[in-house]
Amino acid sequence: MSLSTGIPMSGALFDFGLFFWHNAKEQLARGTGPYFYLPKLESHLEARLWNDVFLHSQAALGIPRAPFKSHGSH
Repeated sequence: MSLSTGIPMSGALFDFGLFFWHNAKEQLARGTGPYFYLPKLESHLEARLWNDVFLHSQAALGIPRAPFKSHGSH
């Protein structure tokens, strides 16, 4: 459940959003991350969804696209 609306949402997206909001700029200022591991991606569609999430998050916080990295397994 979303804390603000009470509407069910993905735990992975919620966790990512909290982490990214609170840590991305600080990690970049320190010359590292943000880096994310995405285990067990099921398809190219799921990978595309996460790419869209990453791009939107970077734009929302004014973070350049280049330093963002993720890794997944299949």
